[in-house]
Amino acid sequence: QRLDRYSKQGAWTRQLLELIRDNPKLRAADLAAKTGREKEWLKLNVRKLKNIGLTISHDPGYTLSPLGLAFLHKLIEQG
Repeated sequence: QRLDRYSKQGAWTRQLLELIRDNPKLRAADLAAKTGREKEWLKLNVRKLKNIGLTISHDPGYTLSPLGLAFLHKLIEQG
């Protein structure tokens, strides 16, 4: 919630978590294209999620950590 609240782009965390869940290990450039944002924006924000334990970096791409999966599930339940 804090990441979304202080973002100039608005809420983005759920969208990015769902994108990573649905596209495991997809390259950053390809994930960025799916969001319509720049690759550097994507990488910066995935790092923010990684710093709080929600994502795992791979070569290439990302997956959700077990905590990330649980967090996303909770967000979806809340609507």
